[in-house]
This record gives sequence, structure tokens and C-alpha cells, in this order.
Amino acid sequence: MIRFAHSKLAGIVLLALVLRGAVLWRTASMLDDDVDQYRGIALNLIAGRGYAGPGDNLPTAFRPPLYPLLLASVFALGGSSFSAGLVQMLIGAPTVLLTYAAGRRLGLHRGAGLAALLVAIDPLLLHNTSLIMTETLAACLSAGWLYLAAGDDRAANFRRPLAIGVVLGVCCLCRPTYVAVGALTVSSTGMAWLARRLGWSGALQMLPGSSRRSCFAFVLGAGLTLGPWVVRNAVVLGAPIATTTHGGYTLLLGHNPVYYAEVVDRPWGAVWGRDSLVQWQTSLEVELARDRVAPHDELARDRWMYCRAWRTIRSNPAHAIRSSLTLLGRLWNLAPLAGSVPTVARWAIGGFYMAVFAGMLSGLLRMPARECRRWQPALCLIVGFTLVHTVYWADMRMRAPLVPALALLAARGIQNRSSPREAAGTDSETHDA
Repeated sequence: MIRFAHSKLAGIVLLALVLRGAVLWRTASMLDDDVDQYRGIALNLIAGRGYAGPGDNLPTAFRPPLYPLLLASVFALGGSSFSAGLVQMLIGAPTVLLTYAAGRRLGLHRGAGLAALLVAIDPLLLHNTSLIMTETLAACLSAGWLYLAAGDDRAANFRRPLAIGVVLGVCCLCRPTYVAVGALTVSSTGMAWLARRLGWSGALQMLPGSSRRSCFAFVLGAGLTLGPWVVRNAVVLGAPIATTTHGGYTLLLGHNPVYYAEVVDRPWGAVWGRDSLVQWQTSLEVELARDRVAPHDELARDRWMYCRAWRTIRSNPAHAIRSSLTLLGRLWNLAPLAGSVPTVARWAIGGFYMAVFAGMLSGLLRMPARECRRWQPALCLIVGFTLVHTVYWADMRMRAPLVPALALLAARGIQNRSSPREAAGTDSETHDA
């Protein structure tokens, strides 16, 4: 597929596996936690109860389906929670390889190896190896989407945007946040069409050159992939849900008076204490019961929580803005909050991300307008996730799916500084696919 620098790339992949294996060995007990109920849903699938939540065993759309299906495949083959961790460790290899391949398509030359190295040693991805959560899979899917979508699209045929749409649909089945990425991708095509009609040549250099036919193929691919999930929800739950019934809760989690008092009104670094969070969750159940919203009615609960969150936002817009800025800061924080990891580890993680972000900003600020269209998928990925998590609940873990895009941009910035002549030649780079 790609002309790899075999020995160096093999070394980076091996490093990624060794580091993830070391993390898995030290923190394997974390795999027994099922905070988001992915394991419970997977076990229900194996037991023949369908896509149902643990406990009540009722049909659910509270979590996206792709990751529970992966877990169910592991458990159906006789695997354990540790086996799931091993699978996540192995997922690190294609994540590194696809990031490298995307870098080559973007004309990074030797910078593609640097991007692969950054993904291999990224602290967020290492930590998530031992979590039964979607971030490890999502990061791999992001790298795959970037590889497929990156580069010049002016010569794209119908099949390529169709495939890009299919992959993005798969991403949405892993994390609904990717829906915003798809919306930005389509809207940028619409902006390019408008720029052509108005004769804005400067804007055309920055916007993708996709035709309406390519845009239709992209939307068709995503729609075909999401279609079975939408139909299933329409039949089983009575509503054609394309994402999940979890959105109301994640919006309310970041926009409620208790969170404002516990975090937003306090100095930076304050955390929402577990006891306070549990009390708030208990009070929600009391209010839901008072309003006669049944515990098993996911659609009604989702609507109720959306209404409560928007009521809080409208009643106190100043607090809502401050909360959004807090969420934005937590998404892009350099290091974990104090107390969550040892101080030395916090400094090391902070130093790593400071270097990555500095390279990323350099890559963005020094990017010529004519090169922006090549980087449009990476930019849409970063902006889409940022917009969503400025409103919905956010912390550092939520940006793990962005790591391949951040690594590629950081490598571009570092390559520009270390070898301006090589960086200048990226416009004439031919794809190695």
C-alpha cells in the first residue's frame, strides 16, 4: 500500500505495542470496570437478548453500537476483559500505520514517521488501552478516515467519496461526535460551491474542490452505514435515532446548577466531587419520577434532560458561557487535573502536549492557503469535536480520537522548522498509494 521506511516504521510499531503492553500489565484491573456499560451490552448480545442494557435487559440506544459489537466478538470467542485489553493493545499498530500512511498522502515525507511516533507514545492513547471505552477504537478509525480522505480531492471519482462516507459512518457508530465532522465536511463543500459561483478565487484555494456528485456520494456512504442502526431504533424504540439517547444527559452534565457551583464558580482545576455527583444523579431520578418519566423510557428521559439543560442555559446565559469555556479548557488541557496522577507524571504529560500543540499551531499558522484543502479532513475532525465538546461534557479523554490529526499537524509544523525546503515541496508531492 505504501512505500514504508521498513526498519524505522517497524520500530515505531513495536514501540507502540510494547508501551501499550506495559500499561496493560500495570493497570489490567481497570478492565474490570464497566462505567459506560459497554461490557454489559456485549454480554447481552452474546446471551441472545439483543442490544439491551444490563440490569433491566431492555432494548437500548444509550450507547453507540460499534464498540459493544467488538467486545461481543471477543467474548464470543471465549475472551475475557483482559482479552479485550489485548485487542486494544493490538489496535495501536494499525493506528500508527494509518497515521503514517495519511502523513505520506499529505506530503509529510519524513514527517510522517514523526507523526507515527507521536501516536505511538501519546499518553492519552496509552492510558485508554486499559479502559473499556471507545477511545482506542475511535483513534484508529480517525487515522483510517484521515488516510482515506486526506490529500487533493480534485480528481476524486464517485467510489472514493462513497468509501470516505462509509468510513465516517462507521466512525459515527463508534462515537456520535463524528456527525459534526460529517456536517462540517458537507458544509465546506457547499461553501466551495458558493465561492465558485461568486468568483472568490482566494477562498477556492482553501476549500475542497468536491463536486455535488462527490458530496452526494459521501452522504450516501454515511447514510448507508448508519441506516441499519436508524432502522433498528425506529422499529425497536419507536424513533429513527441516528446517534444515541445519551445526548441529553451529557448536555445536562455540563449545564446544571450543581456543576456550576462545584466547578465553574471555583478556581481552575476544581473537580466535581464523587459524592456531590451521586447526589445530583439521585436527585435527577427523583425529579424524573415526579414528572412521571419512566426509568425504562430512554426517549422520554433524553427529551426531559435536553429540556432541563436548555432551560438552565437560557435562564443563566453568563454561567452557560463560562461553563462552555470550562469544558473547552478541559478538552484541550495540557495535563490531567491535580490529584488524578502523580505530579511527575503530570509534568511529563504536560510537557509532551505542550510540544505537540506548539508544533500543531506552527503547522497551522504557516500553512499556505493552497494547502488547506489537502488538510481539510484533519481540520474538520478537530473543529467538529471541539464544537461539540464546547457544549456537551468534556475532559482530556474526549480528545483521544483527535490524536492522529494532532500528530500529523504537529509533524508538519516541526518539519517546516527543521527542513523548510522539504516542507515547501509538499505541494508537488505525489501520493504513494
